[in-house]
Amino acid sequence: MARTKKEINSKLNLTSKISLSYLCKSYSKKIIDKAIIDTGAKEQRVRILPSNIVFYYTLALVMYPGVAAKEVMRILLENINLKTNKNNFANDNNSFIVAKSAITKARKRLGYESLKNIYDKYVKPLANKGSKGSFYKDLRLVAIDGTILNLPDSKENDDHFKRQMSGNKSPFPQARMISIAECGTHIIFKSDIASIKVGEVTMAKSMLKNLSKGMLCTADRNYSCYELWDIANNTGASLLWRIKNKTKLPVEEILPDGSYLSILTSSYDKKKKKKVRVIELLSKCIDPQTGEEKEEIYRFITNILDHNMLPAKDASIIYQDRWEIETAFKELKISLPNYKSLIRAKVPDLVYQEIYAILLVHYSVRQLMYEAAISIEIDPDNLSFNHSLSAIKRKSQSLAIFFPKDKRTSPNNS
Repeated sequence: MARTKKEINSKLNLTSKISLSYLCKSYSKKIIDKAIIDTGAKEQRVRILPSNIVFYYTLALVMYPGVAAKEVMRILLENINLKTNKNNFANDNNSFIVAKSAITKARKRLGYESLKNIYDKYVKPLANKGSKGSFYKDLRLVAIDGTILNLPDSKENDDHFKRQMSGNKSPFPQARMISIAECGTHIIFKSDIASIKVGEVTMAKSMLKNLSKGMLCTADRNYSCYELWDIANNTGASLLWRIKNKTKLPVEEILPDGSYLSILTSSYDKKKKKKVRVIELLSKCIDPQTGEEKEEIYRFITNILDHNMLPAKDASIIYQDRWEIETAFKELKISLPNYKSLIRAKVPDLVYQEIYAILLVHYSVRQLMYEAAISIEIDPDNLSFNHSLSAIKRKSQSLAIFFPKDKRTSPNNS
C-alpha cells in the first residue's frame, strides 16, 4: 500500500517561518548568489524557480524530513516575496503550483557545488579561548572520524556509491563521509564524501591536511599508522591519537609522568621514522561479550614531547572529547532527519547536494546553540540539540518571515 503523503498543516506552516528565517540569517542571499555564480550554477534565463530559491529549498528539505517535495516547495514559496504572474498561483490558498519534475530539474540545474562552496568557505570553528569545553590550555580540541550514510536504493546510486560487501551485503547503496569537528561546539567544519568503496584511511590522507597549528587533534586506532601521522604532523597541529596495542614502540626514555619517548616507523620504509611520546593508561571497561567489568590498556601517541605541556593523566580526559564527533554524526543521521530516511535523492549529484544541505543546517543549529551557551557562560554540551532544533521551529512570533531578497546583514555576510 502506498504511504499517504505528509502535508504541512496550518500549524506547521507557522513554525516553518521561523526555521526558514533562521537559515536566511545564517546564509544570506548575497553569499548564496555569489556561490552560485562562482560555481557556474546561475541560470541563463529568468525562471520560475531561480537558483537561489532552489538553494533555500534544499535546506528546507532538511528541516522537513518525510514531507512531500511539492509540499515543502509550497510552504517555501508562500513565505518568499516573489514577483510572479498571479496565474501561477492557485486561487483557493494562494499557493504556488510547481510540478515535482520541475523541482527535480531545478535541483539538478543547481547541482551541489554551490552548497559545497558555502560549506567550505563559511563553516568554521566557532569557539574562542574563553569558551568552555573547547580548548586544552591554548589548543583548540578537534577530532577526525568517518561515518557511513545509507542512500535510497536506485541503480544510479548503486553504480556510483556501491554497497558495503564485508559480512552481509548492505541492503542499500552507501556513501562514506570523513570529517573534522570542533569538539566543544560539535561544528563539523571539514568534510569529504565518497563511495563506500573508498577506504577511510585513503580519504584521511587529504582530510588531515586541513589541520593547522593551534589545534589538538584526537583520532581513534583506525588512523594509527606512520603515513597518516606524518601528514598530520606536518600541518603543525598537536596530535593525540590512540594506537593499536600490537604496534611496536621501543622505549627510548622514560619521563617523570610515566610516559616515554619512542620512535614510530613506517611499515613500508624502515628509514622513515618520527619521534613520538607514548602514554599508556590502565582503564576499566565493560566487556561487550560477557557484560563483565575488565581492565584494558589504552595506548596513545602524541607529538607533544614535553610531559609538562601534556601530562599523562590529562590524556584520557582529552581523548574522551573525541566522542563529540560521534555525537555530531548522531545529530546528522538521527536527530536532524527524525525520519526513517536521511537522504531522498536517487541520483548521485542530488545525494551530494542533500548531504551538504544537512551539514549547512546542522551548522546553523549548532551556531545558535553556541551563541546561547556563551551568553550564559556554559559549555555547549549542556544544551540539547533536539531541544534547540525544536525551538528554532517553535518560536515563530519572535522573527520576521523569511525573504531571500531581505537586505539585512548576515553574520556570515562579509
